[in-house]
Amino acid sequence: MMWLALHWPDAWERKHTVDGDQLAVLAGASGPRAIATWSPLTLRNAPSARDGELLAESDLVAGSVVTRGPSEALQTTTGWPLVVLDATVERLGVANEYRTCAVFAFLEHAGAVLIRFPSRGEQIALSPEIRAILATATPVWNQRASLAEQCDPGALAMQRGGLEPRSRSRLQQ
Repeated sequence: MMWLALHWPDAWERKHTVDGDQLAVLAGASGPRAIATWSPLTLRNAPSARDGELLAESDLVAGSVVTRGPSEALQTTTGWPLVVLDATVERLGVANEYRTCAVFAFLEHAGAVLIRFPSRGEQIALSPEIRAILATATPVWNQRASLAEQCDPGALAMQRGGLEPRSRSRLQQ
């Protein structure tokens, strides 16, 4: 499997779910301040605002309504495309969850991260940290050969440690 690697600060506890997804939790005094989940990379075209919208609408309780904010087209620190949007989940007219959705493109692969917050205040307060974490995303192609590994002579050495993450600009040279 190919994974999305993110650099989570020490305050975030990392776990694996029963179905194989990854999870990062930022604990607070009265419960989690934020919970992030992400799955293995999938074969996919470049991310779009629509992908972020679909992610915002995933895993909802029946009767929930999602209000999406505008999407932001960003890049990771190594130049990979990233689309981020914030959303509010309401049920019976009451906001009960706030989400930040991120969709990444890594050549022919895509990754997605869904971050859930218990309040809009937590989402706003953690927004700079979340966007900084999302900007650290890099693909981990160490289980199967990928196009990048076939074309990048430094890929094998990077997998064994010691080299900087592959940037999109280096792969396009």
